[in-house]
Amino acid sequence: MKAVKLPSVGPAETLGQAAAKILSVRLRETWSRVRPVMKRGRAEALHRFRIAIKRLRYSMEIYAPLLGAEFHDVLAEIKNAQDILGQLHDRDMALERLADYRAKVIAVPARARNSSGYPKGRVLEERALAKLATDYQRERDLLYRRFLSNWRRMGRSRIRARLLHALTVQAQPAPSRGRRPATSR
Repeated sequence: MKAVKLPSVGPAETLGQAAAKILSVRLRETWSRVRPVMKRGRAEALHRFRIAIKRLRYSMEIYAPLLGAEFHDVLAEIKNAQDILGQLHDRDMALERLADYRAKVIAVPARARNSSGYPKGRVLEERALAKLATDYQRERDLLYRRFLSNWRRMGRSRIRARLLHALTVQAQPAPSRGRRPATSR
């Protein structure tokens, strides 16, 4: 998945203005990928969203020293979402690999199966794989519900608006560095 191109930053811009430009793009990129995740929770959509939120988080960490305490709270929420998405991705990959392996085990010819339909000599292995797949799926479903709950809470706490506000404050032009007018005494 290709990242959204970041805007160029010029030497006349303050660090706060650069932060506002870059983080605004990362924020748009992240929020543009949330709808498919909220509707279906498919592994591919979750993975794309996880990568977008990771880019946002890392960009936020670069500019964290500039921004206030509220920004740090938002960063903690973003990090938490990324952590949950990472765990979800791990389960999705494990389930995919497990399904591939089980398909190979199950794909043995009928003559090589016992009366229960399991591959001869591999009954325990197949049962263990089935249990593992069930456990991983249960964990994945729990993580997905946890992610949805956290994301909705983040929405209620207006995390996006809070971050945009912090960026707006940073985007203010730098004070003029010209000579101050003389004051009369």
